[in-house]
Parts: sequence; C-alpha cells; structure tokens
Amino acid sequence: MLVSCLIYSDVIHHEFVYDDYELVVNNAAIRDFSLNGIFSLFKNRDYANFLPIRMLSYSLDYLIWKENPVGYHITNIVLHAMNSALVIIFTSLLLNKSNRREKKGANAFSAVAAGLFFAVHPLHVEAVAWISGRKEVLYSFFFLSGMIVHICRRNNPGFMGGGAGFVAVVVCMVASQLSKGTAVAFPFAVLLIDILFFMNEKKLKMADWMEHAGLFAVTFSIVAVNMKMAVENETYFGLFGGNVTAHILTIVKIVPFYLSKTIWPFNLSIEYGVPVSYSLIDRTVLLSVGILASGIAAVIFLWKRVPMAAFGILFFVVALGPTLNVIPFGVFAADRYTYLALMGPAVVAALISGNIKECRGIKRTASSLLMLAFLLLFIYATHIRNADWENQETLWKSAVNVSPGVARAHVGLGRVYMFDNRFDEAETQFRKALESEPDDVNTYVNLSLLYVRSGKPEKAAEILSEGLVYHPGEISLCYNMSASCLALGDYECAARFLAPVMAVKPDYLMTKHLFPVILNKLREDLGEMKYGEFIKSLNISGKESSRERR
Repeated sequence: MLVSCLIYSDVIHHEFVYDDYELVVNNAAIRDFSLNGIFSLFKNRDYANFLPIRMLSYSLDYLIWKENPVGYHITNIVLHAMNSALVIIFTSLLLNKSNRREKKGANAFSAVAAGLFFAVHPLHVEAVAWISGRKEVLYSFFFLSGMIVHICRRNNPGFMGGGAGFVAVVVCMVASQLSKGTAVAFPFAVLLIDILFFMNEKKLKMADWMEHAGLFAVTFSIVAVNMKMAVENETYFGLFGGNVTAHILTIVKIVPFYLSKTIWPFNLSIEYGVPVSYSLIDRTVLLSVGILASGIAAVIFLWKRVPMAAFGILFFVVALGPTLNVIPFGVFAADRYTYLALMGPAVVAALISGNIKECRGIKRTASSLLMLAFLLLFIYATHIRNADWENQETLWKSAVNVSPGVARAHVGLGRVYMFDNRFDEAETQFRKALESEPDDVNTYVNLSLLYVRSGKPEKAAEILSEGLVYHPGEISLCYNMSASCLALGDYECAARFLAPVMAVKPDYLMTKHLFPVILNKLREDLGEMKYGEFIKSLNISGKESSRERR
C-alpha cells in the first residue's frame, strides 16, 4: 500500500542501531550469496535461533547494498506495505465468508479500513523502522499468505489443484517459522479459522483434520530444534519474581498491557520494565484479570453471533501467545511482538467501519469523523516514533525518557556515550542504571568497561567487586575482573578470576587466548616451584594448566 510507504519514508535514511551491528554490519555469514553461502545459512547454528530465511533476506540485501542501511530499510518498508495489502485481502475473504457477499461495497470499504489500521499503527514502528525487526515483517508475510491460501482452499477445494494448495500452505508456514519462532502460532490460527467459519457448514472431512495434524507435527519438529538450540546457547531465563506464583501474576498482565498500547499507542519504548506482582490483590493484577475475563465473555457472546469479531479477539491472543512468557524468555513486553497480532484488532476495526458505513445522517457523520481522527492520530504518533529510531542516541534517549526506572535503557544510552568517548555522560547513565536495579549484571560489566576504556582499571575492579557480591561466580563479572587485573598488572588476580571462566566456559570471549598468556607470565615471574603451588591453588586440571606450554 502507498500509505505504508509514505508513512515510513522518513525512515529510509536512518542509521544502523542496536542489534543491527551484530546481525548485519559485523555478520560475515550474510556476505556470501553463493550456493555454498546460502546453504551454510540453513545449517548454521551459531546464532541463538534457527532463522535462516531472515538471514537469507539480509544476505540478499548485502549483495545489493553492502553496508548501506538505506536498502535494508527499503526492504522492511516494502514488506510492511505488502503485509498491509495482505491484511486487506484476508479481511475481505472473512467478510465475504460472514454472510455479507451481497454487501460488496461495504466489504471493500471495511477491508481497506483494516489495511489502513494495520499500515499506520504506531506499534509497528519498532518492527518496520528497525532493520533487526526484519523477522517480524518477514514471518508475517508468509503467515498471512498461508492463511489466505488456506481460506481459498476451503472456499474452493480445487484451488491450486487441491493437493498443491495444501503444499503451498505448508511451505508458507515453514518459511514463516524459519523467519521467526513465534510463527508456531500458525497451525492454531488456521484451526481457529476452520472452527469459526467452516465447521458449521460441515465442509470439513477427516482428510482436513489430518492436514491440521500434519501442520502441528511439522511445527513441533521446528519447535524442538529451536528449544535444543536455546538450551545449547543458554538463552533460557528464570521466572519473573523468582517463583511460579509471582511469574503467573506478572504474565497475566501482558495481554492487557498490549491492549492498552493498541488503543493508545503513545510513550512507546524499546525497553519496558518488568512490573513483577506478588499478590493477587495487586490492583494491576485485578484489573488485568477483569480485562481478560471480559475478553473471554465477549468471545463466548460473539462466537455464534459475530464470528469475525470473535476471530479478531482470539487471533490477537493466539499471535501473541509465544511471547507471553509461559516458557520464560526474560522480556516482559516489546512493541515488535504485536506486529502480526494487530491484524486481530484490524479485523475488529473493519467490522466497526462497516457498521459506520451503514449508518445514516448525523450518526454516520460523527462516527466517520471519529474514525478519521483516530487514523490521523495514529499517523502523527507513527511519524513521531519514527524519529526515535534515527540513530543510537535518539533511540536510547527516548527509552530513558519513557522508562527512566529501567536499567537496560540507561545502559543502552550509556554505551552510546561510552563508545563516543563521552565518559562522564556514560558514567552518569550507568550510575542511574544501578540506582534503578542495584543487582543488574549488565550494568556492572559496562561500567567496568567504561573505567578500563577511560584509563581507570582500579575503579573497574572496585565496581566489579560490588557486582560479585550480588552475583558470586558470575562468568561475565569474573572475566571482566580478570581483564581489570591485567590492566593493573596483577597477573595472579587475573588468573584467579579467569580460571573459573576457563573451567565453566572456555569459549567465552578471549578466554582461550588470555589464560595461557597469563599463566606463561606467572611462570616467568614466580619460578617453577611457586608457580606449581599457585596452579594447585586454582584447582584447575593438568590439561588446562599445560595449555600455556604449547
């Protein structure tokens, strides 16, 4: 849609930010677009999730644009425009299915309204304006395409030759799941479509239910691969609040949080705090439970009466499902997680706009003006949010303004200042992060790095000692303490802190390189007898202690 391109036109000249450097700028894997290079993307297990389609899209961009962010932004915007068009097609199919074939004009108007809602909603900025948000727009493209093919097959069993249509659905689903893991919601979404719109017509046969079983089987196979990689890469997280009760009381607030941002999408941020709740009588918990109960009641009421509205509500939850921390992954909420889920509210918006079109007189005029006001408000909010993503500094300043109590926001801005050699400003941000979360490991690591970079290794050791009080034996803190000791010329201290890192995680950063260097230096300084005693005090194996001799 032209509107999608126009509303994001100011993003084209934005810089790489945040994870873009790891995924694009410094990612050697995307620089080989030969057959061997493409094949390696589909067998590579170096990144936390198995998402070769996303990597392939970056590789294609790199082939054309190299390290110019313009092309990567254009790809994101084009994908978003295509997704907005797919929302129109999908909504139109549902409207025609909902006994409204005789209202073709109203259906077209309503479908376009859904597409506009999807195209301009400010919650989409993170997915579209951020090059690393590519997986959101990419997986949604395949997800929507697969659902459209599925509906066309149900409407016309001979569509694409019957069996070929099902193959197309499977291909779209797999491509979606290899673009982002949350596409595991796909088989649930198509099952929801069949139950709401086709089961009552008794069109579904045993073969159709077997197809559903096949979709779930393929999905669970891909989930198993991603779960295995998550364990291998230690990307799992603990429960919010440290126990099951607090975790449940906290995650029950996630859907209402997203719903509030859908209705009033202002004060958006790349980082939101985790509002952990420990009691059922917490006001936010009670309010969230009330909202969820109302949603369930609405679905029950609308199930037979207005199945399309029931679908819109349920799809919002189904698409968000993998991000709701039922299996903890450490992020309470993020704007990008709502990208595909917002098609649910878009479908509801289509129904509302259709009812407005059927109104007469002053009621129709007032309703139309209200709908137009919301549309313009969303366009304005999207334009403002686009500016936050211009560069690293604008991004993290906006995060600090919206989430001043979140350590990660201050750490993000502090790192921008640190790598720009604005050390005093960086220290201020890191100290604010510690005020917000005194036990945040990432803050201690970055503050120590700041002190090393600014020539104050003694202060780095001091701050790391504070961090180790909260997290004894934490790998990242021990590694950085070792580096600080090296900067101070204290090789015994460096070895004592690097030894546990070597024992637990020898591939961590430069551990394999540094440990032999440190031990060689100690051998020279201490002599064989004292060196041998020192090695014994470290409790490391002979294999590890002999590496410095090679």
